[in-house]
Amino acid sequence: MINKNTVKNLLVLTATFIYTFIYFILIVPKLPNLAHTLSAFFILIITIISIFIYDYKKIKITKITKKIIYEFIIGIFIYFTFIYLLGLFTGFLRNSYSLRFVSILKNIWAPLISVTALEVFRYIYITNNREYNYAKLLGILIIIFFDISLCFYTFDVTAENMFIFLTVVIIPVIFKNIVLTYFTDKVGYLPCLIYVITLGLYIYLVPSVPDLGNYLTSIINICFPTLLYIYGSRMITYYVKEKEYEKNPENKKPNKKLNTLRVFLLDIPLIIIITIFVGLISGIFSYHLIGVDTSAIGPKIEKGDAIIIYKGLKYDDYEKGDIIAYKSKNKIIIDRIALKEVNEDDVVSLYVKKTKTNNKYTYKYISKKDLIGIYNNFKVKKIAYPTIWFKDLVKGNINGK
Repeated sequence: MINKNTVKNLLVLTATFIYTFIYFILIVPKLPNLAHTLSAFFILIITIISIFIYDYKKIKITKITKKIIYEFIIGIFIYFTFIYLLGLFTGFLRNSYSLRFVSILKNIWAPLISVTALEVFRYIYITNNREYNYAKLLGILIIIFFDISLCFYTFDVTAENMFIFLTVVIIPVIFKNIVLTYFTDKVGYLPCLIYVITLGLYIYLVPSVPDLGNYLTSIINICFPTLLYIYGSRMITYYVKEKEYEKNPENKKPNKKLNTLRVFLLDIPLIIIITIFVGLISGIFSYHLIGVDTSAIGPKIEKGDAIIIYKGLKYDDYEKGDIIAYKSKNKIIIDRIALKEVNEDDVVSLYVKKTKTNNKYTYKYISKKDLIGIYNNFKVKKIAYPTIWFKDLVKGNINGK
């Protein structure tokens, strides 16, 4: 016999799934100007219905709730500091939204309702299905499906656009929702509201945003909620152990100093490693980690290898025989400088061998704009092949901006 809770779940989840499906196939292509508004009203209605049909549990502001809220606020501050510092290297884009007060209200009200109602709905659904793992999993999947739809406003379906949407939107949204569901289950929706409102709506309030590019944006938006989870889950675990000790002093008392020390010994190096990795991939440092699209000097360096390129060498300082990376038609090519010419005005020109005809080579000029840097003899074989494969699939540069 189907219990009442199952019927409620089927009602709200089926309605959400059907609406989201209609959103993708009908609303976006036919009514793009109403997409924000319709989604806002739909999730608001579903949330109100959920409040009445489920058992709505008021949030208790406990010690751990306050700590997690504080952690989210500090984390968001670090997030914005980090991306805007990156913007000093990658550049900034002017915000396309008007910053006039009336325009801000017009642009922000629908997204604000959508993200707020979605977090309240998540809280109601999760707290009423804590004992039903399958129901929780199905709910998370439907919420992710709906959340993805909030980021989908165009219907220009090409292989490249879909791949960019997958890496920049879908994967980060999945990570974000898993983390937010965890915190909703443990401490309620207040920290999650701070997260989604701040990160989801700041775009409507600032004059410019960092031009981070698709690939770097994806990495940051995956790493950030993951780090929040690492810190927050440890805080919650320690809090639970502390409460157990208060109830039963015979249990082993949790070591607060040891817990704090673990943060410095494990988390700080982790953050440093992630920062360096992001910096290397984005190319903001003098050293750039790249995946090789094409190599003319195999087997020393082959397609799919990940190599470190030094970008700090001046164009005039390159010499014949240097192994270089350069861009050509959205591909990164590794080759060796075959010719260096200096004209009467001391202007340097660099060339690589292109083709051989009648036992004579023709040469290809490598401009300053196309030259990326010089190979510094560090590589990891074949590790970049999945990225190269996807780039070949969509015939575009996923690292591009």
